[in-house]
Amino acid sequence: MTENLLPEAMLRLLDAGAVTPGLIALVAEDAPTRAILCAGAGAFERAHVTLTQGVHVGQPVDAAERVAAQWAAISNREARPFRRAATPRACSRSARRRALP
Repeated sequence: MTENLLPEAMLRLLDAGAVTPGLIALVAEDAPTRAILCAGAGAFERAHVTLTQGVHVGQPVDAAERVAAQWAAISNREARPFRRAATPRACSRSARRRALP
């Protein structure tokens, strides 16, 4: 599909085998979690994505209009970010405490 778009030498660099080391690292037993690995031609980079605090709109009939109306707040990168979510283990301990009489 790319034969006529790139020179032959460049096409050889784009072989799928050039990204295999990254794939193996991501599926290993001790692989990192929450990681985005970019790879191509034997080069590997880690991508970092950030999120804004956002706004909860819910699922009302006018959700699209609410998103549009709240776009500035949704996009605000200066707002205080959310605290990291509790681990499942911490959540289950908390739920057990609440369930106790």
